[in-house]
Amino acid sequence: MEAFKHSASGYLITGFMEEMGGHKFYPKLGIVNTKEEAAGYDLIIEGKFVQFDRGSRGARYMGTGGWTNVTVAGTMTETATGKVVVKFRDIKYGKGGSFGGDSMKLLGNNCEEIGKNMSDFFRDVY
Repeated sequence: MEAFKHSASGYLITGFMEEMGGHKFYPKLGIVNTKEEAAGYDLIIEGKFVQFDRGSRGARYMGTGGWTNVTVAGTMTETATGKVVVKFRDIKYGKGGSFGGDSMKLLGNNCEEIGKNMSDFFRDVY
Protein backbone atom coordinates (compact mmCIF):
# COMPACT_ATOMS: atom_id res chain seq x y z
CA MET A 1 0.00 0.00 0.00
CA GLU A 2 2.86 2.40 0.71
CA ALA A 3 4.15 2.07 -2.86
CA PHE A 4 0.65 2.59 -4.21
CA LYS A 5 0.17 5.78 -2.17
CA HIS A 6 3.10 7.33 -4.03
CA SER A 7 1.69 6.48 -7.46
CA ALA A 8 -2.02 7.21 -6.77
CA SER A 9 -1.89 10.88 -7.78
CA GLY A 10 -0.38 9.90 -11.13
CA TYR A 11 -3.36 7.66 -11.87
CA LEU A 12 -5.82 10.40 -10.90
CA ILE A 13 -4.01 13.03 -12.98
CA THR A 14 -3.91 10.66 -15.97
CA GLY A 15 -7.66 10.11 -15.81
CA PHE A 16 -8.35 13.82 -15.40
CA MET A 17 -6.05 14.99 -18.19
CA GLU A 18 -7.24 12.29 -20.62
CA GLU A 19 -10.86 13.28 -20.06
CA MET A 20 -10.16 17.02 -20.23
CA GLY A 21 -8.02 16.63 -23.33
CA GLY A 22 -11.12 15.90 -25.38
CA HIS A 23 -12.98 18.97 -24.09
CA LYS A 24 -12.47 22.48 -25.42
CA PHE A 25 -14.18 24.00 -22.38
CA TYR A 26 -10.86 24.68 -20.63
CA PRO A 27 -8.29 25.78 -23.23
CA LYS A 28 -5.33 25.80 -20.83
CA LEU A 29 -4.55 22.88 -18.54
CA GLY A 30 -1.49 22.09 -16.51
CA ILE A 31 -0.03 20.67 -13.34
CA VAL A 32 1.47 23.21 -10.97
CA ASN A 33 3.78 22.76 -8.01
CA THR A 34 4.21 26.33 -6.76
CA LYS A 35 2.06 29.39 -6.09
CA GLU A 36 3.96 31.24 -8.80
CA GLU A 37 2.98 28.62 -11.38
CA ALA A 38 -0.62 28.66 -10.13
CA ALA A 39 -0.94 32.38 -10.84
CA GLY A 40 -0.94 31.62 -14.57
CA TYR A 41 -4.22 29.71 -14.37
CA ASP A 42 -7.84 30.78 -13.82
CA LEU A 43 -8.74 27.81 -11.62
CA ILE A 44 -6.77 25.66 -9.24
CA ILE A 45 -7.94 22.22 -8.18
CA GLU A 46 -6.45 20.94 -4.96
CA GLY A 47 -7.27 17.71 -3.26
CA LYS A 48 -6.05 14.90 -1.11
CA PHE A 49 -6.65 11.22 -0.84
CA VAL A 50 -8.73 10.53 2.24
CA GLN A 51 -8.77 6.74 2.09
CA PHE A 52 -7.34 3.75 0.27
CA ASP A 53 -8.78 0.30 0.94
CA ARG A 54 -7.42 -2.68 -0.95
CA GLY A 55 -10.43 -4.79 0.01
CA SER A 56 -10.29 -8.58 -0.07
CA ARG A 57 -9.53 -10.50 -3.23
CA GLY A 58 -11.02 -13.65 -1.73
CA ALA A 59 -14.29 -11.88 -0.90
CA ARG A 60 -14.44 -10.38 -4.41
CA TYR A 61 -13.85 -13.84 -5.89
CA MET A 62 -16.64 -15.32 -3.77
CA GLY A 63 -18.95 -12.42 -4.67
CA THR A 64 -19.43 -11.40 -1.05
CA GLY A 65 -17.95 -7.88 -1.15
CA GLY A 66 -14.30 -7.10 -0.56
CA TRP A 67 -14.32 -4.19 -2.99
CA THR A 68 -11.37 -1.84 -3.23
CA ASN A 69 -12.12 1.83 -2.71
CA VAL A 70 -10.47 5.21 -2.98
CA THR A 71 -11.84 8.44 -1.50
CA VAL A 72 -10.70 11.94 -2.56
CA ALA A 73 -11.72 15.35 -1.20
CA GLY A 74 -10.72 18.85 -2.31
CA THR A 75 -11.58 22.27 -3.68
CA MET A 76 -11.64 24.25 -6.91
CA THR A 77 -10.55 27.87 -6.41
CA GLU A 78 -10.55 30.92 -8.70
CA THR A 79 -7.03 32.32 -8.66
CA ALA A 80 -8.11 35.91 -9.39
CA THR A 81 -10.42 36.15 -6.36
CA GLY A 82 -9.19 33.37 -4.11
CA LYS A 83 -12.82 32.26 -3.88
CA VAL A 84 -13.51 28.56 -3.44
CA VAL A 85 -15.95 27.80 -6.24
CA VAL A 86 -16.76 24.28 -5.08
CA LYS A 87 -15.77 21.68 -2.53
CA PHE A 88 -15.88 18.07 -3.69
CA ARG A 89 -15.60 14.55 -2.41
CA ASP A 90 -15.70 11.38 -4.51
CA ILE A 91 -15.38 7.67 -3.83
CA LYS A 92 -14.87 4.85 -6.29
CA TYR A 93 -15.16 1.10 -5.74
CA GLY A 94 -13.34 -1.65 -7.62
CA LYS A 95 -15.51 -4.71 -8.02
CA GLY A 96 -14.14 -6.75 -10.91
CA GLY A 97 -11.24 -8.76 -12.13
CA SER A 98 -10.39 -12.38 -12.83
CA PHE A 99 -10.42 -14.54 -9.72
CA GLY A 100 -11.23 -11.47 -7.61
CA GLY A 101 -8.90 -9.09 -9.45
CA ASP A 102 -5.59 -7.56 -8.49
CA SER A 103 -6.13 -5.06 -5.68
CA MET A 104 -3.42 -2.65 -6.81
CA LYS A 105 -4.71 -2.61 -10.39
CA LEU A 106 -8.27 -2.02 -9.15
CA LEU A 107 -7.06 0.82 -6.92
CA GLY A 108 -5.27 2.40 -9.90
CA ASN A 109 -8.46 2.13 -11.93
CA ASN A 110 -10.41 3.69 -9.04
CA CYS A 111 -8.06 6.69 -9.07
CA GLU A 112 -8.29 7.12 -12.86
CA GLU A 113 -12.09 6.98 -12.71
CA ILE A 114 -12.16 9.66 -10.01
CA GLY A 115 -9.99 11.85 -12.26
CA LYS A 116 -12.43 11.36 -15.13
CA ASN A 117 -15.39 12.09 -12.87
CA MET A 118 -13.73 15.28 -11.66
CA SER A 119 -13.40 16.66 -15.17
CA ASP A 120 -17.10 16.09 -15.88
CA PHE A 121 -18.11 17.53 -12.53
CA PHE A 122 -16.01 20.68 -12.89
CA ARG A 123 -17.18 21.24 -16.45
CA ASP A 124 -20.78 21.17 -15.21
CA VAL A 125 -20.13 23.34 -12.14
CA TYR A 126 -17.96 26.10 -13.62
